[in-house]
Amino acid sequence: MKFKWIGIIITFVIAISGTLYLTVFNKASFVGEITYVGESFIIIEVSDNPDYNGSYSISISEDTDILDLYNMTIDKENLTVGDIVKITFKGSIAESDPAQIKECMKIALYTEN
Repeated sequence: MKFKWIGIIITFVIAISGTLYLTVFNKASFVGEITYVGESFIIIEVSDNPDYNGSYSISISEDTDILDLYNMTIDKENLTVGDIVKITFKGSIAESDPAQIKECMKIALYTEN
């Protein structure tokens, strides 16, 4: 009976740590310039990052945090063409033109236009 509980606890700890890893560590980010602002997305151009060069369409959902230069929450309407932003996302990037990121977690202003 004692070994059964130990096995259950070990399984639980492994499951929790895997979920925590995917939530905390499976993120990526890059900086780019907004070239277009749409209804529920923005397009940015990345030029100085060897891993993420090119154009990206960033989907904006109600779960996407949008922050100003002072880390205060702002509305999507405050984003304008020419702003430099840092995009933090998880998940995959669809290979299209422009590449598409569907799971954007955060858009943070670096500089305003």
